[in-house]
Amino acid sequence: MNISPSLLLGAQLLMPVSEQVPALNVAASCKAATAIAIADAQSYDACMKDETSAREQLAQTWQSFSLPERTNCIAEASIGGAASYVDLLVCLQMARDAAAAEKVQLKGARKK
Repeated sequence: MNISPSLLLGAQLLMPVSEQVPALNVAASCKAATAIAIADAQSYDACMKDETSAREQLAQTWQSFSLPERTNCIAEASIGGAASYVDLLVCLQMARDAAAAEKVQLKGARKK
């Protein structure tokens, strides 16, 4: 069975946005971060490197996060117009860890 490349491309275009790592304008947040005059401020290039690394991690793990987690964290990581893949990744990791912690059943002393 031969599948045409145009059909594959069309299938990607039909995929819901939530199924793919969103395209964020991180350049704006890196420019804003470097404009803050603090002693240990990060350079623009270092900021963009961190953002690229976070984007790559997200691309590998995106489907492991639930749709509600992705939706909430995209909104949080984009709030105020300064989007960040680092913030998105941290938010998703925290959401996953919080969900896992809720499943842990503690054993030990009980209140009377």
